[in-house]
Amino acid sequence: VPATALLAYTTTAFFHGGSVEELCLPIFAYVVYVGLNTFAKGSFVSKQQAFLIGILSGLVFWSKFTLVGFFIGWFILPAAGHIKSRNIKGLLRLVLFIAAGVFAATVPIAVYFALNGAITDWLTVYLYNNIFLYSSSDSGSGSLFGAIVPLINGCAYMSFNGLFTVALYGLGLWAVKKIYKEDKAALLLI
Repeated sequence: VPATALLAYTTTAFFHGGSVEELCLPIFAYVVYVGLNTFAKGSFVSKQQAFLIGILSGLVFWSKFTLVGFFIGWFILPAAGHIKSRNIKGLLRLVLFIAAGVFAATVPIAVYFALNGAITDWLTVYLYNNIFLYSSSDSGSGSLFGAIVPLINGCAYMSFNGLFTVALYGLGLWAVKKIYKEDKAALLLI
C-alpha cells in the first residue's frame, strides 16, 4: 500500500494530476491486500477490517460513486467464503460492519451540507444529475470502441513513466508467480 501511494502520487503517468482514480489507488491496494491476505490464510475479514473498508468505500462513493463497483466486486470473495462455510452470522456481521463504516464516512459530509442548508442541493447535484443528466461528449461512448480507446490511451501514458511501468508490471509478474493457483482466481475476482 505505501509503495502504491508513492508511485501513484509521484508518477508523471497521471499527467493531469489530482484525479479521483489516482487518489484512490492506495485505497484500492489496501482492499486488495485485505482480500488476498484473508483468502491466503483461509480466514475471514475481521470486524475492524470490514469497518475500515466500509469507511473507505464511503469516502470513495462520495468522491466518485462509479468507483464503488470495485468494492462490490471485492465483496464477492469474502461473501462467497462465508456462504461456502455456511457462516450466515459471519456474512451478516461483514455486511453490518461495512455498512457501519459507510455510515461513519457519510455522517460528517451530511452534517456539513445540513449546516449549510444544502442537503437537497448536494443530493440533487451529486446523485440525481450524475445518474440521470450526465452524458458523455465522446463519440463512440457506450460502444466497445468507446471503452477500449481510454484503456489504450492509459497504457500509452503509463509508458512515458518508466519507473511506474516497471514497478507496476514487475510487481504484477512477481505476484502471479508467488500466488497459489487458487489465489490467482481470487486475484482475478478482485
